[in-house]
Amino acid sequence: MIAAVGIEWSSSLKECAVVFIKEDKVFAPKPENVQCYNEFFKFIRMSILILLQLIINYLISNKGIKHQGKWLLGSTPTRSITPLIIEESTIINLLTN
Repeated sequence: MIAAVGIEWSSSLKECAVVFIKEDKVFAPKPENVQCYNEFFKFIRMSILILLQLIINYLISNKGIKHQGKWLLGSTPTRSITPLIIEESTIINLLTN
């Protein structure tokens, strides 16, 4: 949708959303399953945090590129690709909250 607005197929994201997003079925949580949903969410969140920690450990052990409190992922001496920049404070917040 951002690209569509960028190349002026639509004048705004709201206008673009009307074209791109079609509501088919609406699912509402079942009140009796809220505890299950919450436990599943905790599991997924913990899994993501573990993967993030593995990525951080990989960067540290492989002398990942860190500059001014930011980790640069994807940039290597032999490859020139646009790096993903992650604020160190974001990583800390994810790991501690």
